[in-house]
Amino acid sequence: MESEAEVDNRRDMRVARVLASLISVVLIGLGLWSILSGTYSGHTSKLGGADIFLEGRPAVLGGCMYIALGLFPLAFWFKLQRHAAWWASACMVALLGFLLAMLYS
Repeated sequence: MESEAEVDNRRDMRVARVLASLISVVLIGLGLWSILSGTYSGHTSKLGGADIFLEGRPAVLGGCMYIALGLFPLAFWFKLQRHAAWWASACMVALLGFLLAMLYS
């Protein structure tokens, strides 16, 4: 028989997993939009609110970066912490790789 604390923990994880999945869908959608359109436009709060507009290869790499960032929250779906840590680490390495490629292109 499960204790009440275990049931509450599973319920809390279900909410966290749903929210993480929604965040992932939005970020992956933004990345796909950037890749398919070949453009990226954004706005930053730094530098006095500068507008950012990328075209071509930097925009595609930025879209890949968004997808890698969007895959990161899916680590909540792993049952073992070790697997979640490996998933999150792989996503962050991919994110940094795409960031470096975008900056040097």
